[in-house]
Parts: sequence; C-alpha cells; structure tokens
Amino acid sequence: AIIPFVIIVAHAFSRVFPVLMIHFSNYVRADETSKIKPIGKKHSLATSIIGVIIGTIPLIFLPLPFIPVVILVSLLVFLYFRWYVHKILGGYTGDVLGALQQIIEVRFYVTYIICTRFL
Repeated sequence: AIIPFVIIVAHAFSRVFPVLMIHFSNYVRADETSKIKPIGKKHSLATSIIGVIIGTIPLIFLPLPFIPVVILVSLLVFLYFRWYVHKILGGYTGDVLGALQQIIEVRFYVTYIICTRFL
C-alpha cells in the first residue's frame, strides 16, 4: 500500500527541479517581442531553498535506502537536461520547465521500480 505515497512524493519532488532550473538559468525570451512574460521568475536564494525543502520533505515517507538513490539520479538527470537545454536554447522557457518536471516524475517512478527489485 505504498504506491499512493510514491505517487504523491513523486509529484511533489518533481517540482523541485523546475525551481532549480529557474534559479540557475536564464529565461530565453526576455525581450520585448515576446507575447508572454516568463512563466518562472528568478527569486531570491532563500525562496529557492524553501521551495527545494518543501519539495523534498515528502521523501521521508519512502523507504530510507531509496532516498539517496532517487536524489542522485534526479540530480544527474537535471544536470544533463540543463546542459542540453542550454546548448540548444541558451536557457529555459515555460515548456522546458514543464518537460523537466515530467521527465523527473517519470524517472522517479522508474527508479522506484528498479530499487524495489534490488534494494
């Protein structure tokens, strides 16, 4: 009966990484010709830290051996995705933030399935 917790935790935890993307990257379309304003605006370091803490607290509901694995894998996926997006676009857009969240959430489920087989 841990599956509902996995779904809730994955949902919350996956939102940490768009916060990190916003904090460590620049919005690509900051010019006046853009029809929309930035989806995510850069905030203070304190605000970003609070967002990361709130998004990671739900991890306490999962088995302890899984927590460091999911954090490490998520960080690696984030770093690669950020590098790739910067190479192609030079920063982030709203679509990039949404894609990052979805990639991290799906990767969370895959990592959980793999870990339940081996840990």
